[in-house]
Amino acid sequence: MMPHQLLLGAPPLYDELRVFGCLCYPNVMPTTAHKLNPRSVACVFLGYPSDHREYRCYDIETRRVYISRHVTFVENVFPFRNATSPRTPMTSTPTAVHTDDDAPPTSTTPGPARPHRRVY
Repeated sequence: MMPHQLLLGAPPLYDELRVFGCLCYPNVMPTTAHKLNPRSVACVFLGYPSDHREYRCYDIETRRVYISRHVTFVENVFPFRNATSPRTPMTSTPTAVHTDDDAPPTSTTPGPARPHRRVY
């Protein structure tokens, strides 16, 4: 017997478990501007939030995470299955690239801050 069955007297239900990384379509109507916007977008299933009884879905195109209870799953399609290399994270500061070893290094940090001038 499982601990869940001993405590509650019934076996656990696995109906709400989904395949990680599969294609899913969360309902995005609460976040749209007007009623003619799309009702759902193609996403990748990431998992379950620990504090909600919902699903966490990642939109590949906008790089946005949706948390929604109303999701349609396609559990035999995996958008990242044929990915050749991982995406590099976006950085907030540019990096200097040197093509010549003798070139002096360039600084990507801004100069000293100027005091704020009030305009009346």
